[in-house]
Amino acid sequence: MAEIKLYGPVQAALGRDRIDSLSRCKTVGELLSALLSELGDDPDFGRPESVRELQSYLLVLVDDSPIDPSALGRELGERDRVAILSLSHGG
Repeated sequence: MAEIKLYGPVQAALGRDRIDSLSRCKTVGELLSALLSELGDDPDFGRPESVRELQSYLLVLVDDSPIDPSALGRELGERDRVAILSLSHGG
């Protein structure tokens, strides 16, 4: 399971149990899809209707490197460290 850390409003929007469950996601796309289900109704994230829309509000780092928005199929390994931060300007 990858190590997932959320920061700022993303962390505040999810409870500890939900954050822990994200570490079971196997790909970046699956992780963002899970976040979409949690943040889709949140006006702070523009009420996104797709993962692509949600990505404009988030910065996703895998092992300290920004993930390309088209790399949703990237698999997350046990040693991967994922950090998700919100962008204040919506992309």
